[in-house]
Amino acid sequence: MKEKQFLQLVLRMLNGYSDELYAHSLRVADVARCLARDLELPADDLKTVRLGGLLHDLGKVSLPDRILLKPGPLTPEERQEMQRHAEIGASMLSGGNSNILQLAQTIARHHHERWDGSGYPDRLQGHSIPLAARITAVADVFDALTSERPYKPAWTRQDALQEILTQSGRQFDPEVVNALAHLLHENRDLDLEGIDLAALQREMQHDSPLP
Repeated sequence: MKEKQFLQLVLRMLNGYSDELYAHSLRVADVARCLARDLELPADDLKTVRLGGLLHDLGKVSLPDRILLKPGPLTPEERQEMQRHAEIGASMLSGGNSNILQLAQTIARHHHERWDGSGYPDRLQGHSIPLAARITAVADVFDALTSERPYKPAWTRQDALQEILTQSGRQFDPEVVNALAHLLHENRDLDLEGIDLAALQREMQHDSPLP
């Protein structure tokens, strides 16, 4: 199977598995692209980070609903099982030769690493965490906080930003946090309430930067 066909299959898998997981992945992809642009990454990297962000939670398709949809806090055993999604997603994306699939695999594996080295699965620290994963980590938590979940209401963007600011230098790369603060202060590129999910899906499927 060609890599572009593989990516299209993965997109359909995400879309068919869970509407909320798919919508979350799309929003994370777009916020990650905005952050990458604010950090002045090259244009080609913006597309790659965006697609990698879209696939960051691919491993969650392996989780049972009793964990993924649980309306309350996870038990330690359930949390350990939840954390396996990072390694599972990376495994599902392994073996690709393109920069896009390789970066998507990196993001899937490392988007839960923490700047202070206490994350998972590899306890990477600081700049040893790949930049794309550091960007996706901020985008992921920002969307999780500002979205309604079975166990919590949606936070305001300002409240979410304040929480992320408190974790700057601990959970998150301070430079990426500053990029988010700058974007929200300027009110640029983050009007996600009206995002056309179908159009973004078509862009990802039919305008892939893969050769």
